[in-house]
Formats: sequence, C-alpha cells, structure tokens
Amino acid sequence: MIRTATTDDIPRIAEIQIGGWRYAYRGLLSDHELFSERLVVRAVKATAARLEAGCEFVVFDDPADGVVKGFAWHGRCRDDDAADSYEINAIYVQPEFCRGGIGGSMLGFVADYARARGYGELIVWVLDGNAKGLGFYEKHGFIADGKRKLIEKWGREEIRMVKRL
Repeated sequence: MIRTATTDDIPRIAEIQIGGWRYAYRGLLSDHELFSERLVVRAVKATAARLEAGCEFVVFDDPADGVVKGFAWHGRCRDDDAADSYEINAIYVQPEFCRGGIGGSMLGFVADYARARGYGELIVWVLDGNAKGLGFYEKHGFIADGKRKLIEKWGREEIRMVKRL
C-alpha cells in the first residue's frame, strides 16, 4: 500500500535512499562519495528537514509483512521552464525488493496525484550513465527532452526526462 510518509518512516526512508544510491550509482560515483559522504545518519537529518518543511513523501508499505520497501519524494517542478510540470525528486526501492513492481506502483501514484492537481507533465532528473534509472523511466513512458545539467561536484550530468500526463 502506498501512503503518506510520517516522521516514524524517516529512518527507513534514509536506509532505502542510501541503499538505492549505492545500488544505482556504484561505478558512476566514487566509492568515497557513496560510502563516506552518503551516510544514513545524514539522510535521516535531511529527510526530517524536508518533511518538516512540508515536502511530499510517500512510502510503499507492504501489507503482507509490514515492511516499508520504497519511497518517493515529489512536488511542484523546480525548473524555471516547466511551470506546468510536477517533479519526482527521488524515488527509490530497497535494492533487495527491486523488480517487483514497487517502483512502478509509486510512479503511478505520483502521476495520478499530479494529474488530479492539474499538472500536465511529470519530470525526473536521471544521472547520465544510470542505466537502471534510465531504463526504468523509459519503460514507464518517459523520454529525454534534451535538457541536461552538470553536477559539478561529481563532474557528471543529469538528463531531464518527461512524461505527458
């Protein structure tokens, strides 16, 4: 079941995010970045601050076993050229539970949420070279729109992908 995240979910969201980063970005980002800079304790603080600031988070809480297996952070698009767009800031599934439909379920939930609020487009930024992420979004109807941005700290670009709602 997909539900709105609560403060009780913060530690689990942080664990999923760190596990997801290491699963998706190993070989794209340095091990120092993934295992020294990206720590659960920091992710807990960042997630708590985002929730306190009113950011939208949902979790996939599996009714079969009561385990939170994924999360999505979403909201109005931050891009100046996309006023009619809604953004998925992050969507991660605990790596051990990937390829079971959880990510697609959360993606569908966020798309329905955005559509119900009058948004015509869903946007996500994907790290160039992240074959898992690019493949996931392409499978769900997203296409690259040609916009890219450089993440200077990593010397890598992100690709903007869009889906009409």
